Amino acid sequence: MERRISGFILAELMVVIMILGILSAMAAPSVLRFYRQAALEYETEHLLADLRRIRSMSRQCNEPAYGYGQNSVWIQKVFINLNADSYDIWAKGGTLKYSKRFSHKLMPMIKMSWPNAGGDSEFSFRWNSGLTSKGMMGTIVLMVRGHPEEQRWIRINRSGRLRIERGGKW
Repeated sequence: MERRISGFILAELMVVIMILGILSAMAAPSVLRFYRQAALEYETEHLLADLRRIRSMSRQCNEPAYGYGQNSVWIQKVFINLNADSYDIWAKGGTLKYSKRFSHKLMPMIKMSWPNAGGDSEFSFRWNSGLTSKGMMGTIVLMVRGHPEEQRWIRINRSGRLRIERGGKW
């Protein structure tokens, strides 16, 4: 009687494990690049949404209230302060001194800079959506640490227009 062998023998199992190892080694860099780009895109869209929110809030509360039933001018301004790994949104004006409203910490692999701000990382918008005198037109650069070729730029012009550009090195 012949005996039938069922299942894998050790050599077949080793071949399957080697093939899976080779395929995963080829796929790992693509998966890591996808994760870096997804994290960068998320943080860029998050910052852009917050900038648009600040611009919208500035339209509502930056205009002088005098003439709309108020006896004196009362203005509240909303600022954003950019750091390398986070940003803070503040409100100031009226009876408020600096009142912190919101803070967002970037993912550890993402860093942010504002190269043409001249060291001033705080700005706000006017009631007509333009940048205040404290702000200036410029570019906010978000990049992946250790991978300078993976960047997103948020361009802000003097009238307050915001747009994203995807690019290489700054």
